[in-house]
Amino acid sequence: DADGILKVSARDKGTNKEQHITITGRSGLDDSEIDRLINEAEENSEKDKAKREGIEARNLGESTVYAAEKLLKEQGDKVSEESKTEIESGVTELKEILAEEELDVTKLTEATNNLQTSMQKLGESVYSQTENDDSGQDSGDDGPKDETVEGEYKEV
Repeated sequence: DADGILKVSARDKGTNKEQHITITGRSGLDDSEIDRLINEAEENSEKDKAKREGIEARNLGESTVYAAEKLLKEQGDKVSEESKTEIESGVTELKEILAEEELDVTKLTEATNNLQTSMQKLGESVYSQTENDDSGQDSGDDGPKDETVEGEYKEV
């Protein structure tokens, strides 16, 4: 019914006996306890929000460390020592912050952003080197430029 109460009854047609059961969905808390729990939840919402932000910052930091190490492993031979050193020091700094018992979210976020910026610079340098290496070669899509054939067409 509307109060969340389930009433079930059954009748044996042979003996005409009837049984019934009532199931209520009440948790056993009265209204004052429910109000108290709601107030506690509202009071702790800021703490919960800060804890969630800390966890999200930690997860982002750990994934950034993983991505940076993977990038160095795969592309390390294609970049300058300066870029490599910058990323390695960023990884070390971020790992140290992540290892701290009391996590400073602001410090962690800043270190993560710095490492991501370094990784973007490294990625840009890798792609610029690749473009320079490929600039003298034919991509094969358009054919050699000196063999281009001009044609005319007519709309029908």
